[in-house]
This record gives sequence, C-alpha cells and structure tokens, in this order.
Amino acid sequence: MSPIAPGNVAHGSARPAGLLIFAAILLAYAVLATTSERPPAPMPDEADVAPTFSAVDSLGDATAFIERGQARETCIWQADDQRFACGDQVWNAISPYAGRADGRPVRCLWMHPSPDRGTKVIEWPAAPIGSHLRARLALLDSSNGGARVDLRVLVGGQRLLELKESHKAGIERAEVSVPAGAARDRLRIEVVAENHDWRHACVQVEMTGKRTIDDRPTAAQEPAKTPRLVAPAMRKMLGPLALPSRVTPTIAPTRALKRASRRPGRPGR
Repeated sequence: MSPIAPGNVAHGSARPAGLLIFAAILLAYAVLATTSERPPAPMPDEADVAPTFSAVDSLGDATAFIERGQARETCIWQADDQRFACGDQVWNAISPYAGRADGRPVRCLWMHPSPDRGTKVIEWPAAPIGSHLRARLALLDSSNGGARVDLRVLVGGQRLLELKESHKAGIERAEVSVPAGAARDRLRIEVVAENHDWRHACVQVEMTGKRTIDDRPTAAQEPAKTPRLVAPAMRKMLGPLALPSRVTPTIAPTRALKRASRRPGRPGR
C-alpha cells in the first residue's frame, strides 16, 4: 500500500473545519434575527404600580386626635411646623420624620404612643384608595425596651391590616390587597401601647394601583318599598276580616267575600 501524501492530509482536514465555521456563523445569525424580532416582555400595567397615597406626604389633609374610651382629645395642626400637637409634650406629636431603625434610614410619621393607653389616630375623610396597601411600623434605634406597640389601618371602617412590634428597635412590614369599594374612602391609622415609655414609633402607610370600584348600593342605601294601601271599599266589605292598611293581600279571600256579601241588607249571589 502506497503512503498517503502529506499534502492530501492537510487539504482533507481543512474542508470540514471550514464547514463547521460557516455553520456556526449561520446559527449565530439565525439566533440574532430571532431575538431581534421577538416582542419585548410585557411590562406591568402602570395603573397597578402607580402611587395612589402616602401618609407622610398627605398629613396636612388629615385630622388627628387621641381616643380614650368615649372621650376624644383633638390634636392641633401647626402649619408652620407641619405637625399635629397632641399635648404639651414635644414628643406627643405627629409629624414627618427621618431617622434610623434597625440601623437603616427610614422616612415615616413620628407617632409616639400616647400616655394612659390612649389610641393615637390619624384620619382622612376621603383619601384616594388604591388596590394594594403597604404599612410599616418602625421602632427607632433610640427606643429602649418596653411595651408592645400596635399599628392598625382601617379603610371605610374595615380593619385591613395590623402590625405589632415588641422589640427594643426594629421594623415590621405588611402588604394586603384592598377590597372593591369607592375610589375615595375614609382612611384611619391607629397607634396604641400599654406603656408609652421610650416607644419611639414611626409609621408609614402607602397605597398603589387603582381600586376596583363597587358602586352597588348597600341595603341601607336602597329605597324602601312602600306597600300599597287596601282600598277603603275593600276594608268596608271585609269588616273585621280586613287586613292592616299597610299590607297588600296577595290572595283574595274569596270565602270571606262571599260570607260578607250574604249579610242582611245586601242581596246574595
């Protein structure tokens, strides 16, 4: 058998290598063309993520007070300081605040619990309501150990969210969906503690998205149906068998009518 010439070996090995390179170029071009024509991934609806409400930014539109049972103490709005004063003590106020909780910066509403287990309340009579509600309860790093602090958020009188924080300092967060209702509704934030000492509470409540509107009238809003009066002639004919004047009979009392028609002085049938 004659030996294979070296030139033939080099020529034969170069041909498959060139084919592989050409195929790789075609594959890369096909992938590039496919990805460039692919539509972009759908972005979330802006209405679902757009900010709807911020308690920090809307404090001036609210009212504030302290509740102790049936008694209510109104907090005074001080426009120059952008805060509600709820007593003579400087710390017993509601105001925007920038501090640190759990070692991190926070922007929130200073809502130090009130003395004597009073419930400190901020209320918006007609706040814009979103589809998602987020709340944060922070005990600032300046807080010492003490009693548990409770944060409650109500929309339209319905409690949607409650947070409890009992650490020396820390942050609790929660997020819930808002049920269907009016686009604007009453929003209420409550903060309370068994013991207010060194409970440097700071809260933030935000809403995003667009609330599903439910404008169906409630039972209290539906007009009452007034029953028809029984005709006077019918009442005279029925005599003691007559139904109350505010009730409409659904079935004619045939036998009672026949007996009444046979009374003396009236021709029978």
